[in-house]
Amino acid sequence: MLFKNKKTGEFEFPSIPMYNGDTFDQSKYRLFFYICQEQFKIVYATPYPHFMITRDFHDHEKEDPKNKGYTGVRTFYLQGFHYRNTPIVTPNSKHPYNDFIFIPKYELSKYVGENYWNGVISNLQEK
Repeated sequence: MLFKNKKTGEFEFPSIPMYNGDTFDQSKYRLFFYICQEQFKIVYATPYPHFMITRDFHDHEKEDPKNKGYTGVRTFYLQGFHYRNTPIVTPNSKHPYNDFIFIPKYELSKYVGENYWNGVISNLQEK
């Protein structure tokens, strides 16, 4: 499941900023709540990240005073599985996404950039 970022126009896996003192559990449940208001079920394989990638700031992130002194973003990915039903995505101002798609792993390169694809493809499972 990929989401289209409102600010960059690029598809990506959903993410949310972690604040000082946040745990991975708190952040993943906050993201899940912002995206779907708990209207479908997700089970996480482990409370710890499956993998991590880094990237430079986007232009809109460079202007944010909270990012002063930093050079980029580190994103941690957690492995989650959803139950068999249609996900309900609830648009709201809390998350920066305006669209989503379900695609198989072999079509990922059609929707994401080369750097993103190279960062995530070896960590994704077939099923």
